[in-house]
Amino acid sequence: MALPSLLAATAAASNGGAHASADDFTVDLPAAQQDASATSDVDSCYAGWRFDTTGNVDLLASYGSESWSNNNHTWGTPASYLGSNIGEFFQIRATLNSGSIDTGTTGTWMNLSTTRTWKSSDTNSGGGGGNTANLTIEIRRADTLVVIDSQTYTIEASYFEPPI
Repeated sequence: MALPSLLAATAAASNGGAHASADDFTVDLPAAQQDASATSDVDSCYAGWRFDTTGNVDLLASYGSESWSNNNHTWGTPASYLGSNIGEFFQIRATLNSGSIDTGTTGTWMNLSTTRTWKSSDTNSGGGGGNTANLTIEIRRADTLVVIDSQTYTIEASYFEPPI
């Protein structure tokens, strides 16, 4: 659930040589109905979320090999700030509500000056059965530590044995 107040950070960012204020940047996480889910009876499955320092959010829902897609997901607006290092003014935390993940730190606030990834996989060599995790992602200002937005996501990677 997104928090009702859409606070902006008080910091400055450089965007293409122009001076832009992060006061005008609003954190707004993608909707929860865009969960990462991959299922296959053919090959290994991969599912996850990746948040980068430029404001983009990538979705992983593939099998065979990891294939990330952006699909115009962002963790904030306006778009004119995307591509700058706007993440340096924010921190992110994933709280594992249930299940397990293969990659990603949970329960710790981390600077968004580096891309942060949470993902799971399930392989045919492991016999299948699936990996499902429920995560709450929060973003807060790095200077005031005020949480600006949060959203709960499901990550599911599930390989199943094909019928004989």
